[in-house]
Amino acid sequence: MKVSEYLRRYQLAGEPPDNGGDAMLDFWGGWLCGVCYRGTICDLNQAREMAVKVAEFIEAHARE
Repeated sequence: MKVSEYLRRYQLAGEPPDNGGDAMLDFWGGWLCGVCYRGTICDLNQAREMAVKVAEFIEAHARE
């Protein structure tokens, strides 16, 4: 599962999704949400949406 997919599921469900025990998804998803939430004046839903956009951008430009 990609981080953007993880964050979308989190956004839809309102709670962290089951990720099969992948602690890195929890870490990076939480980190992105936290950075977006601290950096702006917005609610948690807006922070999640920004985190999804950031994750999608990174995934699109990452070298595999």
